[in-house]
Amino acid sequence: MNKTTKTMIATTLVVGSLFTGSISIPAIYAEKEPERVHVVNDVKHEQLIKKIMYLSSKGKTINSEEFGIGSHEVDIRKKWGEPTSSNEYFLSYAEKKQTEFAIENGYVKNWVNSSDKRLEEITYEEVLKTAGKPLTNKTNEGRRFVTYQTGKYNLLLIFDGYKKTDTITWLFVRSEK
Repeated sequence: MNKTTKTMIATTLVVGSLFTGSISIPAIYAEKEPERVHVVNDVKHEQLIKKIMYLSSKGKTINSEEFGIGSHEVDIRKKWGEPTSSNEYFLSYAEKKQTEFAIENGYVKNWVNSSDKRLEEITYEEVLKTAGKPLTNKTNEGRRFVTYQTGKYNLLLIFDGYKKTDTITWLFVRSEK
């Protein structure tokens, strides 16, 4: 037999064995991938939590862009267009930006909230691990309310449940005033 024929036979045997299960990829390799993915998600979530904490200290949320507590309502409308709903005290971009603002005399006062879809990936356990012990931690009507002091603002995280694996539903950045 020549070299090409031997290579073809060997390749056919290996491929055939893989399809029939005679040769299998060692379990050690199959187990490594989910761990790596989990570690990548942990790092991604840790970075997002740190970003949330930092932006909260500036009176902003992860998707409010440059707008936050103290911003002019006119500037928000100019950049983002017409809100989903509004009145003299409230400006909602829930559909476009998953963000809402409390308005008073044409300025964002008291709070900004977010229901960004990325929040739904972050667990209570990850928040505690990254941000540490909260200022308050209360439960009520199937939800957990966790507050952190971030500079002159409070960050309120609302989790949908009481378990460590429950995820964030909303967050509010609130002024102490």
